[in-house]
Amino acid sequence: MSFSFPVLGVVAAAAVLGVVVVLAVVILVIKAAAVRVVVVVEVVVVVVVAAAAAVVVVIVVVVVVVVAAAAVVGLVAAAAVVVVVVVIFTKNLAIDPIIKMAALRTVLRKATGSHYVLGRAVLANIPTCTSVRNAGKVWMPDADYMEPYKKPYFYPPETEWELPPYNRRLLETERQVENIKMNFGPQHPAAHGVLRLVLTLEGETVVRADPHIGLLHRGTEKLIEYKTYTQALPYFDRLDYITRIKNHMMSVGSHALDVGAMTPFFWFFEEREKLMEFYERVSGARLHAAYYRPGGVALDMPLGLMEDIHEWLNKFGQRMDEVDDLLTENRIWKQRTIDIGVVSAEDALNLGMRYLVRMAEMRQSMRIIEQCLNKMPPGEIKTDDNKITPPNRAEMKDSMEALIHHFKLFTEGFQVPPGATYTAVEAPKGEFGVYLISDGTNKPYRCKIKAPGFVHLSACDKMSRKHMLADLVAIIGTLDIVFGEVDR
Repeated sequence: MSFSFPVLGVVAAAAVLGVVVVLAVVILVIKAAAVRVVVVVEVVVVVVVAAAAAVVVVIVVVVVVVVAAAAVVGLVAAAAVVVVVVVIFTKNLAIDPIIKMAALRTVLRKATGSHYVLGRAVLANIPTCTSVRNAGKVWMPDADYMEPYKKPYFYPPETEWELPPYNRRLLETERQVENIKMNFGPQHPAAHGVLRLVLTLEGETVVRADPHIGLLHRGTEKLIEYKTYTQALPYFDRLDYITRIKNHMMSVGSHALDVGAMTPFFWFFEEREKLMEFYERVSGARLHAAYYRPGGVALDMPLGLMEDIHEWLNKFGQRMDEVDDLLTENRIWKQRTIDIGVVSAEDALNLGMRYLVRMAEMRQSMRIIEQCLNKMPPGEIKTDDNKITPPNRAEMKDSMEALIHHFKLFTEGFQVPPGATYTAVEAPKGEFGVYLISDGTNKPYRCKIKAPGFVHLSACDKMSRKHMLADLVAIIGTLDIVFGEVDR
């Protein structure tokens, strides 16, 4: 289709040339007999020249016509392409995108077929288009879609949020990241399910440790106020492990277990089991003995108990040495405990917060036990005043007065003169004190218990600041907390 006009011009020129040649031959034939040869040659030359001139004129005319027609067609096609592109990509024209693409593709195909240069120019400058067969519905995010994403999810406090530029060449503002708050534990064997330690962390460094207690609160002090003095005694056995050696073996063994040493835990619990057997032989209970009573003790020691305790003492010293050799100079143990939770020497001695203090106290307790075994005097185990202590079973079966004393003592108790007192003892963890107010009846008017574990736990925040998260485990083991006395 692009070469139809030039072909037509060439055909016309050839036809004119053939007609001229035929006429020249006819003229020559007609005048051959009467005209001289020279004249004939001259006529032929004239005819040929005239025919050539006519051919040249015809070709020039045809070329001019073809070029003019091509120019007109190109201008018309360009105008059509511009009009179609403007119409198709006008925003206000509600035409389906597929129809737009089809119309544009048709115009481009026509323009390319009729004018090669114009088609290449249009294809190089218009937006990228797809074919009608592969064209889909084009979607672009609008204002309604972007509205929910304008609210920032992570931004500096007290800073207005600005959407970042598309080129992303602006520098980002400095952001202050808040510390992490997390629940810690349970880690210590005595704190399973009863300690909630809320930590504020900066990375893995402890910024603040807030112990939340009360998960084991039983109202011990209030229960004592509604019991007689004799009935209130068993509540104190449930506050702590009571005896010094049993308490320290539990403390050191579990502390070593928290740090990663399992062997001392097994060694000390084996010895602790032997002490519980002694408890059971003398009082009938393994843990909550309730052996001490107003006016004396509940029962006399069975025969052979003192010899067994003496034999245990001779062997327990060796076990102490084994644990001492395993832990005291151990490289890992020293790395996990030295300079961790540092307190002053006075606080450490008063509160009993260090491993070596407990080891030394257990050795001193062994010496005290040995002295008691060697100097145990014979005699009565409690007073004979039946107003304070109950009579024995044999006397109750023979004496009505003893039976009445027994009944009155366990139903009503004994009256305490009005007043207030604070009495403290050196417990395994520190000073254990009881403040009592009596109104002259058989029950305490007020009871307040000062537990050393509560003081230790309150120091957890101060001791753990600026330490790593893993060091907090060693600090809790150092504190030796027992929540029976912490929550009460």
